[in-house]
Amino acid sequence: MWSRLEGPDRLVIRYIPWVWMGVALLFWFVTLVSFVWGNDQAQLDCQRHTETSGECVFERSTLLSYENVSFPIDDLRRARNGESQVLRRIMVEWETGDPSQRLVLHGESNKRAQENLEEIQGFLADPYRQELRIEYSNLAGGLVLSALVLFLAMAFSVAAVRIGTLRINRRQRIIEISRRSIWGTSEALIFDFDEIEAIDVNSSADLHGFDEDSEIPFRAYEQVGQPLVLRMKDGTSVHLADPHANE
Repeated sequence: MWSRLEGPDRLVIRYIPWVWMGVALLFWFVTLVSFVWGNDQAQLDCQRHTETSGECVFERSTLLSYENVSFPIDDLRRARNGESQVLRRIMVEWETGDPSQRLVLHGESNKRAQENLEEIQGFLADPYRQELRIEYSNLAGGLVLSALVLFLAMAFSVAAVRIGTLRINRRQRIIEISRRSIWGTSEALIFDFDEIEAIDVNSSADLHGFDEDSEIPFRAYEQVGQPLVLRMKDGTSVHLADPHANE
């Protein structure tokens, strides 16, 4: 929350929910990460010319990187599952020196990952088999996940991130409360001084230079979740964070 004095007769108090904005940004960051992760595609091709000679090519691409590695078929040592219990990872290890290098292939599902593993192991066990081709694409699953997280990010941002503004105009004897979401939609309520009994304002707002002759008493307080409240003479209350939330 912060306040700004606009001359002797106008005061603006604005409530910005920094915590909720941080959470919303986290949602959007997760959306970006899931979209990048969802564009992970890989392919392993091996061609055996004789029992002891041939070549393998591994390609992998994401939105941020591209990898293309070729190596002799004799350097292909083994294939095994990764350690993850949630998503099986096919790890194809080969040696080009010291230390050994490793390819990582995913499966669209645990079943597909196991099939890929058995396919690679079968190729290694059969020296007369000439071709091996393993493909992986997480595009469909990644896009579904990205769409879900994007929906949650938008829903949370609209519901939680609302910037409230209170404007006091002593010359016109009116108080205006408005609320704006991050999408630009706004609501506004206007009250006459005669309708207001008191203004409960969080102590973080600087009212120096305005509160002495405001005609409406300001009552400082500290309460999480209620940055500013207008206490009406009819017994109701209006909150700065939500102008339509009454007590």
